[in-house]
Amino acid sequence: MADSGTLEHVIGLLAPTLGLERARTVIEREAQDIGLGPKITDAEIVTLLKRLERMTGTVGLAAQLALRKLKRTMNPNVSTGAFIALGAQALSGSETGAGFVPPQKIVELFSKALGDEKASDLIGRSITRLGLRGSQLTTADATRLLDFVEAGGGVAGAVARFAKVRFFLTFGT
Repeated sequence: MADSGTLEHVIGLLAPTLGLERARTVIEREAQDIGLGPKITDAEIVTLLKRLERMTGTVGLAAQLALRKLKRTMNPNVSTGAFIALGAQALSGSETGAGFVPPQKIVELFSKALGDEKASDLIGRSITRLGLRGSQLTTADATRLLDFVEAGGGVAGAVARFAKVRFFLTFGT
């Protein structure tokens, strides 16, 4: 595996979603645009991924997934330093707790495939089972809700996988 302080490491984070060549092209272009060399700091990796996250389509989604993976795998001391050094602006709304989603928006993600009544029932039961309350869900709770439905399997689980992608693209978690 590439050293974590290199562009190759970032390319490796995006390659599973975008493919190796497309990931390489996107990363090298963005790195050049902001003046990064082949060796970069953890804070620069986060900055690069945050720039990509603002893009639409698969590149933005791949960057979101890479940021999540990066945050889970970074050394806790490095993670804290790297993310604090970037300031609150570097973090998305869900990570700062600012993002909220009405449960009806989650229902809408399922309605086309399951119908309004079944979607509403599924999401309502899932919210209750998870112990979530209020007229608004945090984006973190909404993600947890989608993960819960997906883990249930079946048709609803399959729909939840696609709903999560639409959710990430819409709400930018």
